[in-house]
Amino acid sequence: MAYVITQACCNDVSCVEVCPVNCIHPTPDEAPFATTEMLYIDPETCIDCGACVDECPVDAIFADNEITPEQEPYLEINAAYYERYPIGPDWPELRSRKKIPAELGTLRVAIVGSGPAACYAAQELVSHSSIRVDMFDRLPTRTGWFVPVSRRITRPPRASATSSVAPSVTRTPSAGSTSRSVRTSPTTSSSRTTMP
Repeated sequence: MAYVITQACCNDVSCVEVCPVNCIHPTPDEAPFATTEMLYIDPETCIDCGACVDECPVDAIFADNEITPEQEPYLEINAAYYERYPIGPDWPELRSRKKIPAELGTLRVAIVGSGPAACYAAQELVSHSSIRVDMFDRLPTRTGWFVPVSRRITRPPRASATSSVAPSVTRTPSAGSTSRSVRTSPTTSSSRTTMP
């Protein structure tokens, strides 16, 4: 018995990393990965361990004896891929995960957003014991996503209720009118501004 990948495949490649016999292709290191619509399991190499089933985020992998009649064409589709691209010694080896040095302590990561990409990223990050992930649906700002640098300027202190300073305002006279200006100096709340 072997496993087969069906149409629901989303090219997540998490199944590729857990396969102990490297029978799921194409991997991100292979040229066909850029144009393929799904991944494929080699029925001749698969050892029926089931590791890929648990890792698949969209439940696209089934045992060949559990598929429905509508999914039966995928048995041939998976096998046909390996007729076009047979497994050989020139296939690249899977890249091993890099371990985070313990002396770095706990790495804190913030993910803004809660869509599929954010959830996949969080799932990958929490698989490392030394990473803590905080997810935010929206940031607590007016825009919800980011705070522009130009808006990170602190406001000047407000004037007290008893005194205020207003700028001078000068109006340019038009033809046939006299010049008027309004000048305001530091005043108290009880004083008045006069216009000459």
